[in-house]
Amino acid sequence: MKNATAYRKKLKSLLKPLPKDAGLPAADEREEPIRVFVRAVLEADAADKHANKAVVALEEEFVDYNDMRVALPRELIECIGKDYPDARARAEHIHAVLTNIFQRFNLVSLDAVADLPKTELRRRLRELGMTPYEEGVVSALSFGMATIPTDETLAECLAMDGYVEAGSDSDEVQKFLERSVAAKNMPGAHQVLRGYVRKRAKPLAQKRKREAEAARAEAERQAAEAEEARKEAEAKEAKKAKKTKKAKKTKRAKKAKKATKAKKAAKRTKKTAKRRTRTGAKTSKKTARKTSKRASVATHKRTKGGRRSSKKAKKKATKRASKKSSSKSSRRAKSRGGKKTGGKGGRKS
Repeated sequence: MKNATAYRKKLKSLLKPLPKDAGLPAADEREEPIRVFVRAVLEADAADKHANKAVVALEEEFVDYNDMRVALPRELIECIGKDYPDARARAEHIHAVLTNIFQRFNLVSLDAVADLPKTELRRRLRELGMTPYEEGVVSALSFGMATIPTDETLAECLAMDGYVEAGSDSDEVQKFLERSVAAKNMPGAHQVLRGYVRKRAKPLAQKRKREAEAARAEAERQAAEAEEARKEAEAKEAKKAKKTKKAKKTKRAKKAKKATKAKKAAKRTKKTAKRRTRTGAKTSKKTARKTSKRASVATHKRTKGGRRSSKKAKKKATKRASKKSSSKSSRRAKSRGGKKTGGKGGRKS
């Protein structure tokens, strides 16, 4: 702990005067450890008179501490009382530690650790699940060790009044107290500190109330900030969504416009192509007609010329045939005349 020397000087003024009759119990006066543990659980951060009544109610209800171990936490709560501070947490803690003891030693008893060295014994009690206050009370009243049991209420009161560093937990405060107080004075110091806690209960309750209100206000402030941040995030998200929606709409409009333009262009192209096809068809038809007409004229001319040539050829052929026939006739006639002449002369000679 920081500034331990300064806190130790202030602590001495708190512990004066120490009761003279305070001291550790003799060996034959020491209490049963399990009973001390149960009472320590109930008196930590609570009034001693309420703790004593709760212990009596538990002992009347259960046969022994093993019977208490196997009982359900709700049965312990019924004995302790539902209105007892942190009744459920205390009942569950008692049940858990008694179970740990039974699992470790096979019975609900701490006789197995009674002969251990002090440091080892206290360490074993912590390992079983006891808090610093419970371990300190059991070590002092059942095993005769000099301790100053410290619960959270004592640690908070000392920190509130400036006797220890603020924010120290019960374990740190207990170690500081046991280093600051002589072993012979520890039982008396424990009595003084328990009385000090009772006197400072009201201021501590007021402090806790103020802290609870401050915590609640801080929680509300954080909740308001979170709500404001959420609204800002939602507004930002809505703005972004609106912008995105607008961008999408603009994109769709551009796309639609482009599609319309492309459609119109395609329509124009189709119309132009159709017109060109129609014009081409007309031109082809016209050209075909002209070609056909020319071909017809040429054919007609060829046909007419052919007819003329045919007539001429026929005339020539007829003329040639006639001429040839005349020529043949003439040759025949001559041939016949020569024969006649040759015959007469022969006969004359």
